[in-house]
Amino acid sequence: MSTRATTAVAFAMFYGIYGAAIGAVVLLCVVMPLAQGLGEHTGVVGFLLGIGRALAMTFLMLPVAFALGMLPGIATGTAFWWLRTRTAVSRLPVLAKAAVGAAVAWIACAVFCVCFGASVADLGSPELWSMYLVPGLVAGFLCTWLVERQARKASLS
Repeated sequence: MSTRATTAVAFAMFYGIYGAAIGAVVLLCVVMPLAQGLGEHTGVVGFLLGIGRALAMTFLMLPVAFALGMLPGIATGTAFWWLRTRTAVSRLPVLAKAAVGAAVAWIACAVFCVCFGASVADLGSPELWSMYLVPGLVAGFLCTWLVERQARKASLS
């Protein structure tokens, strides 16, 4: 395989694995406690019971969230690898590249939602934002920032 193809595969794998893991963590730390109603309980006992339910749901959702996040992650990695080779994106600062990576991830997650039956009009709903689009946005931003930070370290040494 050529170096160019290896780089594309490396980006796809990095975003597919780490992006899916980051998206699953965001989903489980933010969305699942809200879905389980941690904010509805009054008193210490109700709050502790809500945490137990959220932890039980976490162990059920982690494999599903990771598996579902791999496809948009691979698409994001491949698309950002292609964008990164373009002059306009390659000259951007690291945080701007991370914003571009987050936008690409958001688009990949939106396409993923539509492929699984959501209508385009549903993309504005809070459920889709919290379950798919926000975890993808955060994962795309963090993965791009990590890739660019690593590339910068390699170029300085």
